[in-house]
Amino acid sequence: MISSLSNEAAITLRDFYLELRKHRHSRDTFPVTLRQLESLIRLTQARARAELREEATKQVIKS
Repeated sequence: MISSLSNEAAITLRDFYLELRKHRHSRDTFPVTLRQLESLIRLTQARARAELREEATKQVIKS
């Protein structure tokens, strides 16, 4: 079973990633690369699969 990512979930993850990137020059942060976004997507899809959902939604991200 492969969970797809809803448009709303994709936008939420993208916005979160961009917010992390915006603060990347702060001394207290770690480097944020595209790999982190890809990992967030995979984790979201894995959570949706664990809940037997066909689509990863914004609700999956927030829970």
